[in-house]
Amino acid sequence: MLLRRFEVRGIVELGSSTFGATGTSTVTLFLKRRPDDFAQDCEFIADDLILGLDPERKGDFVNSREVFEAYCAHLGLPPDDYRSLVTREPTDGLRESEFYGAYRRWFEGLTDVKNFRKSKTFVKMPPDEQQRRIDRAFFDAALDVERDKFLTYLLAHRLEVHTDDTAVPPRTTRRLVPQQTLLVKSGRETDTQRAFLGYSFSDRRGAKGLSLSLDALGRPLTKLYDEADYDNPEKVNAHLYRHLADLDPHPLPDALAEHLTRARLVDCFNFERVEFEKQIGINTERKKKAGITSQWPSVEFSSVATLEYGSALKEESRVEGEFPVVGSNGIVGYHNEFLIEGPAIVVGRKGSAGKINLIDKNCFPIDTTFYVRLDQEKVLLGYLLPLMKLLDLEELGAGVGVPGLNRNDVHNLKIPLPPKPIQEQIVAEMEAIEREETAAQKEAENAKLGIREIVNSLYQDASLRQPINSVFFINESATNPAKTFGDSLFTYVDIDSVGKGTGVISFDKKMAGTAAPSRARRLAADDSVLLSTVRPNLRGFAYLETVPDKTVFSTGFAIFRSKGDYPARLLYYLFQYADDLMQQLIDKMPKASYPSVNERDIEGFQIPAFDASFPDVLKRLTALEATLAAAQTVLAGAEARKAEVMKKYL
Repeated sequence: MLLRRFEVRGIVELGSSTFGATGTSTVTLFLKRRPDDFAQDCEFIADDLILGLDPERKGDFVNSREVFEAYCAHLGLPPDDYRSLVTREPTDGLRESEFYGAYRRWFEGLTDVKNFRKSKTFVKMPPDEQQRRIDRAFFDAALDVERDKFLTYLLAHRLEVHTDDTAVPPRTTRRLVPQQTLLVKSGRETDTQRAFLGYSFSDRRGAKGLSLSLDALGRPLTKLYDEADYDNPEKVNAHLYRHLADLDPHPLPDALAEHLTRARLVDCFNFERVEFEKQIGINTERKKKAGITSQWPSVEFSSVATLEYGSALKEESRVEGEFPVVGSNGIVGYHNEFLIEGPAIVVGRKGSAGKINLIDKNCFPIDTTFYVRLDQEKVLLGYLLPLMKLLDLEELGAGVGVPGLNRNDVHNLKIPLPPKPIQEQIVAEMEAIEREETAAQKEAENAKLGIREIVNSLYQDASLRQPINSVFFINESATNPAKTFGDSLFTYVDIDSVGKGTGVISFDKKMAGTAAPSRARRLAADDSVLLSTVRPNLRGFAYLETVPDKTVFSTGFAIFRSKGDYPARLLYYLFQYADDLMQQLIDKMPKASYPSVNERDIEGFQIPAFDASFPDVLKRLTALEATLAAAQTVLAGAEARKAEVMKKYL
């Protein structure tokens, strides 16, 4: 209906942070109404050129045949080869094309076709008649799909009308021109969206609502618009307005390169897909460039492996067993039966579309996934898995609205296929990295276990405890950034700047003192501990060995500095790993939608009483933390190392 009635002038995809933390993208279409008879004329042309009706009629577009040839080029087929499909007499070139092969595979997979081949009527036919009936049914089905696709291709054009007043009588001609569509994307990452929008949402107590990004003069820092100049080419609105008003376009600036694209609407569809769903995608460049270049011959993915649909298995229908039930995001439960044998590659189809999971044992992929069926004579699983990760299927599955991966998009990708001995070398190097990963994972788990055991052992004697405020200052210093820094920049550390359970802290957020939020107040000295008082059960804690100059912390933190010999770093370990102290935090959290603890609660928290052995204890903990950090470095770099192996061989 949209394409029949409107030109699609703009598609704006706003990420999940636009209207609060909804987890859903919002898409806005900018449309221009067009004549009611346009769609009917396009239908006539599709009937003429695909179904071969070709009646004599008035009002045809002067370049209908040119558009037909452009459609053939869009499919990568010579016009004569494509016409041979329309005439039902395929040339050798068409028969050898992947386009024709994909239609044949699709047709043979239809349930009606399978049932017809098994019917008594078909079995009793002579072989020649069998082939004739199958071919007729094939062309009927294929041309019906192609007529629908070509009609959509036509509707993705706009109408230009020219009147020659010098002719007698005046002559009017109508021409089809590809629609130019402005594609706007706010981005997928939270920080990217904030920079694009100029704001973010906060639901923290005392600071709920919009948190604006402002410059030193209090003006909005956004890529959407300039409130002083609505035609500023550095802002999105100026480009969208000019496109809607048919004004000369501004050149696209580098600052908007990741957000703004001019594209032909026909390039937003995948016309090579047999199962044509009329989806409008905005990742046109990604789909054009999908695939991997290599020194080895390229083949289509479908020639060595296919994506097969998982099967529906509702949670209430599962019987507890040993076999993993696999959803698009990984294992979601267990069942007493399996659908496929392991090891298996399972790919997200909906939701976490394109996410790749390796399941080592027999498993049950559900209907939000695909599983990979590979030709083991041609390709090794250990080679295909890292290769698929290079294909960036999550980006291929990202489109407008709810992400979804179409398996034909994957089947059509070109992938390198080295000889089996080369694949075996790749697999051997991958397995060596995976052995290091396994060892590092075990080392990390042992280090965490060691830290936890030492820390919890300090709580064994309940009589040897003291309140935390007896040995630590809590929130001893504050400032007002607007007065302290004025228009100068300072570093702001909010709750999101501290990793959950990692102890990692970011000092990247800079802003002018006059633009500081009301929560930017706390100061911290070197050798301090940060504790997030909002949802502290998530362990947003960090140890501050040194604090950069001009750094202010959110009032969402409690900041601790030792009054004497009690090591601040040991307090960090207690908060991060001590079960008793975590339980004290949880007990003080109100049962509300935004649980937190306050300073009065914290002051009475009980920690192990100071002991002369603490320096030695701290040395052991620090050594274990170094081991943990080294193991995590190995784990963090494993995927990059695997990618380097693929690059080396491919």
